[in-house]
Amino acid sequence: MPKQVMLTLDDDVYEALVKKALSRYGSEDAISKVVNEELRASLIMAVKKKALLEQILSEEKPVKVDLEEFYNFRRELSKRFEEL
Repeated sequence: MPKQVMLTLDDDVYEALVKKALSRYGSEDAISKVVNEELRASLIMAVKKKALLEQILSEEKPVKVDLEEFYNFRRELSKRFEEL
């Protein structure tokens, strides 16, 4: 069952939501739908990112890199980008 909640939105956030409501549904009245869709998408993405990060961190690392070697590589790569 949907719950009613009062939100205080910044002007720029409100305007963006109104534009999306008008674009998707042709009416400012659909702002609740847009808010639900955007929040749902954001929550789903956060869960997926967390799961991916946990997977990456739990995997066995096939290569060990010396920290000094890594920083040297980064400095060299930065120099190459600056030369472009």
